[in-house]
Amino acid sequence: MSDTLTELGELSLLDLMPGIVAPLIAAQADLQARITALLGFSATVGLDMSHLVTLSANILANLQAGLALGLQAPSLTVQINLVVALTATLQAQLQLILDLMNLLAASVSAWTYDGSANGFGSLIDAAFTSGFGPTQHVNALVFATQYPEVWLAVAQVFRTTP
Repeated sequence: MSDTLTELGELSLLDLMPGIVAPLIAAQADLQARITALLGFSATVGLDMSHLVTLSANILANLQAGLALGLQAPSLTVQINLVVALTATLQAQLQLILDLMNLLAASVSAWTYDGSANGFGSLIDAAFTSGFGPTQHVNALVFATQYPEVWLAVAQVFRTTP
């Protein structure tokens, strides 16, 4: 078996990690739909006038029973405050997803390697020297495994083919 270093090219981190793109987009769409629904909320109070006398007696009895227990009657203010608080929470979550996607838009040079442990150094050295220049400062993050099943798991998150 020969040692093979394959250049994947200049990729955004989103391109490099396709396994997280779909869940991020789904979460973004879900949060946006929830926010849109909440923004369409309108608090209302309605009574059916045909049953007003019976309804009024029942409401009065229920309010008196509730007040005797120390409960406060629901109000439009409570409903609106709950919607406002929930909307703010969802907007904050959506902003976190958008911020993460912006961070993941940064591009990096990517390669995959398949071969012997002692062959990696010379191949990556040649790739870095030709790609960046022999004296250029670079930073790198290297994942390595000797187990095929771990590499298959890595391939579920990170792009491992051109």
